Amino acid sequence: MSQNPYEAPGTPVHVGRIGTPSVGVLRSLAKAQRGLNLSILAYLVVVPFSLGMAAAASHHPVLKFLTVLPILAIVAVVIGAFYFTIRVTRQMMHPIVSVLVTLLTCVPCVGLAVLVSIDQQAMRVLKRNGVRIGTFGADMSQFDRLATQQQRAGQGEDPFG
Repeated sequence: MSQNPYEAPGTPVHVGRIGTPSVGVLRSLAKAQRGLNLSILAYLVVVPFSLGMAAAASHHPVLKFLTVLPILAIVAVVIGAFYFTIRVTRQMMHPIVSVLVTLLTCVPCVGLAVLVSIDQQAMRVLKRNGVRIGTFGADMSQFDRLATQQQRAGQGEDPFG
């Protein structure tokens, strides 16, 4: 053994997954990921619509009262994104990181980037565990097949996959 305490170990240290998540964890992650996809879609529809409504209301004094509707729509989208981000990140990240990432969804424009990033991470976890992902998330009927596969293999539960 070398006397240098800062020398790298001679054998490589392998850090890998402990196990695979259970079907219940994957199912709840897939449901939350689908909600996250819908939040991204709502974000992409509501924000341009609200900007258009604000521009139209600035030119027509009669439409001033309609500026409240886009604000309420944006608030609803942010609340939905907040909820689904919490549901996805609490299964994949440390709780403190989950709270910080979720708070970032409230920041305009940054929130959309955070939503897309979290969605990609959730898709990666689901695909790694054999779940097929479509446009709006995973098909929930495939989790019965995964349950039988896990029972045969005798795999345990690891929420961080």
